[in-house]
Amino acid sequence: MGDQKYGLIELYAPPERQKIKAHIVFVHGLFGHALNTWTAKASDPLKEPICWPRTLLPPVIPNTKIFSYGYDADVDGVLLSAGQNTIHQNAQNLLSDLADLRNSPSEQETPLIFVAHSLGGIVVKDVVEADSAKVGNEKEEVGSIPADHSNMTKFGSNNDIGFKRVSSQLQRWVEGVRQHDENLLDSLDDTAARARISQVQHAHQQTFQWVFDPAVVSFKYWLRSTEPDVSPMYWIQGKPGSGKSTLMKFALRNERLLQSLSGNNDIKWVIAAFFFHDRGSEIQKSLVGMFKQLLGSILQQAPELNRFALGHYRDLMKAQRTERPTWDLESLEAAMLAIVRQRDVPVRIFLMLDALDEYHGDNDVLVTLLKTMVDNAADRSVGLKLCLASRSWTVFQHHFRKCPGFAIHDHTQRDNRTYVEARLDIDEDASEGKESRMHKLRLVNHVADKAFGVFIWVRLVMDLISKGARDGTPYPVLEEMASQMPQELEELYADTLRRVEPDYSVEAYRMLQITLCSLVPLSVEDFVHINFLNADHPNHRTGQSKASQDAILVSSSNLENWIARVAVVYWRFRADQVKSMTCTQAIWKVIQLFYAIPISRYNSFIRL
Repeated sequence: MGDQKYGLIELYAPPERQKIKAHIVFVHGLFGHALNTWTAKASDPLKEPICWPRTLLPPVIPNTKIFSYGYDADVDGVLLSAGQNTIHQNAQNLLSDLADLRNSPSEQETPLIFVAHSLGGIVVKDVVEADSAKVGNEKEEVGSIPADHSNMTKFGSNNDIGFKRVSSQLQRWVEGVRQHDENLLDSLDDTAARARISQVQHAHQQTFQWVFDPAVVSFKYWLRSTEPDVSPMYWIQGKPGSGKSTLMKFALRNERLLQSLSGNNDIKWVIAAFFFHDRGSEIQKSLVGMFKQLLGSILQQAPELNRFALGHYRDLMKAQRTERPTWDLESLEAAMLAIVRQRDVPVRIFLMLDALDEYHGDNDVLVTLLKTMVDNAADRSVGLKLCLASRSWTVFQHHFRKCPGFAIHDHTQRDNRTYVEARLDIDEDASEGKESRMHKLRLVNHVADKAFGVFIWVRLVMDLISKGARDGTPYPVLEEMASQMPQELEELYADTLRRVEPDYSVEAYRMLQITLCSLVPLSVEDFVHINFLNADHPNHRTGQSKASQDAILVSSSNLENWIARVAVVYWRFRADQVKSMTCTQAIWKVIQLFYAIPISRYNSFIRL
């Protein structure tokens, strides 16, 4: 069967182009031999003995490399006074041989499966540093082979019951390797964490094109730069409502982003993004949500990086004793740092993080984490660039003041003009008179200038002006209306509330209270359901007598009762989002939220 007795012996290797799913290592026991332990005599004396890991096993699992490990397992070598040290030394030798074998990044990420007999199990135990003969796999199975201690490792044909049991188990484990990779990606896939990006409005046609114009801002130059003195972080700051999220989505989805990053090289860039959302669910404004989304996107695009996160995932599986563990922040952070710290797999990663100011936590902690990621990356092996967007808060100015970037509200006046012109149909209405067109252009200039780069102000004002234009209001009157609009957003919101017609004031008040006290963002359908709470609507019967149609009085006691009834209906219609709560808990939570908000927040509403 060959002269080699000690060390790692290769028994089978698949064709070069076939992807290897696992390395299988056989370790013999006391008095054993690297080949003879696994070899059975042929039924025909004229035929060669059968080393089944070499001949019978490859057809069953052809996408593996199979080895046998030999060591001194004679009784004199094991029963010496230093016998335990001898076992440990054999384990160390096996580890050393495996390290020499698995010296390339692709081989290092290939899972190992050990098949041990007798004393070999103790050697393997030392290798994997387990607490017992079991290695802690939650899918571990126990079986038996109908043969004595020596012959239970010798199979003469693929019909041997022992071979069927062992080969079937190995086949399941090899297939399970792929399943672990899939489970890892599934565990990071969170619909809510990535929902915000799709919710952000698309940029209006012909707006934000300037972001890729080097003559306007430095963004494209920064994307292309490989200079070590250029910061890997780029900061886009802006006033509330100035369009930061829309700009970030525009850049993320634009083909010029990847073109600018790659330049004239064929470098593969992995692009991932997370948009914090203050009004969203907890996962949308947390570091857990950020890391899950970023890691999931990175590993989906670069599966060769899976092995750096897989170890942390398996640790969670063992700690939680489940195949579907729940990620915690510590494990997510460790997995991300493992990717940027590794030097085996060359990778270029570009991250876009929007609305840092909407993170629910300490912003210093958030920025420190981002800087730690950057500091642990090495440009030659792991290139990392971060594009960040936030309001111009002091904490961000302190951390990012030396980073390249721009203030978005300094560059959006032309975009706001384009939007206003589109809402007024200036280009399309060729039949209008010269005077009418002149009034429109004056209105465009007035709105765009007064906005000071805040797009949401433009949109709110244009909603009112467009309605007036459709109703036939003369343009001089509309221009006067625009001039009287408050310039600050908070005042504009208050002015909008004052414009609610008296007949709808109670309904508007209800909807505002529902929004403020809701546990999660509400859809229009939710508002419809709750608004008919006091109506005899066929889809909203509660089993009680017909509710009163009287308007709800704005008093503390009545409002508490009303919120409680809202919580009941909300709990019934949104059970999928608050399924962890009982009805009573849902009611109490809403009431708690209501009383946690200062009454001053409601003064403008109460005046309605």
